[in-house]
Amino acid sequence: MVSVIMFTIWAVFGSIFACVPIRAFWTQNEPAKCINQKAMWFTNAAFNIFTDLAMILLPMPVIRSLQMGSRQKKVLLLIFGIGGL
Repeated sequence: MVSVIMFTIWAVFGSIFACVPIRAFWTQNEPAKCINQKAMWFTNAAFNIFTDLAMILLPMPVIRSLQMGSRQKKVLLLIFGIGGL
């Protein structure tokens, strides 16, 4: 949870201050210092994919340890798996 919050804060401020001065992000016709935007986009995408997979995989061991029928566990795992799609 902490890593997601920290990453969100970084992504918001990184997007706002991608270029200095800020307006250079849109105009791109004045001298400015900008971070590598493709690298930022790929980093954001990779982190989001990682957190999505973690959200899908984290409940699996807990579901397996529940005291319920085998068929119910399989259906519950299937529901989480479909949610991952």
